[in-house]
Amino acid sequence: MQPIRNLTISAADIDSLPAVTPADILRGAARYLEVRGWCQNCFFAATPLEAFPAVCIDGAIRMAALGSDTTPGTHDPAVRDITRAQWALIDYLTNVGLIDPTDADPEPHFDDDLGPELKKLPLTPRGWNDLPGRTATDVIHELRAAADAWDRQHAITASGDQS
Repeated sequence: MQPIRNLTISAADIDSLPAVTPADILRGAARYLEVRGWCQNCFFAATPLEAFPAVCIDGAIRMAALGSDTTPGTHDPAVRDITRAQWALIDYLTNVGLIDPTDADPEPHFDDDLGPELKKLPLTPRGWNDLPGRTATDVIHELRAAADAWDRQHAITASGDQS
């Protein structure tokens, strides 16, 4: 029987197989969203029996790196891969002006006068994902653009030197 989940090789493991880069994970996240769906205001939009649910931007990164919605252990190499992909995305979204990390807020606030409407969303990838008017097309496009930016910043020349 074939396993249903294929783990990525840690970017730190350069001895056995080619390293998985943040760009690889970001492109995998974009593809996951195209195939399985995108959601807002939740990490995974799943029923208990759904193996591959619709996900938010952070959930897509986790699915691309882990192949499942499980939480990796502290020493799991995928933790490093997920973190590197998230930072590559944050760097890209910041550089193009889509998020402002100085305006980040860990929790959304609710305005008592407005009822359940959000007064402010955290300006992180997940907060950016959840902004009203955001679409799956926006998220998929920016994931791929962030991957391309990472590749440009970490280009390897034919001689093997970083440019």
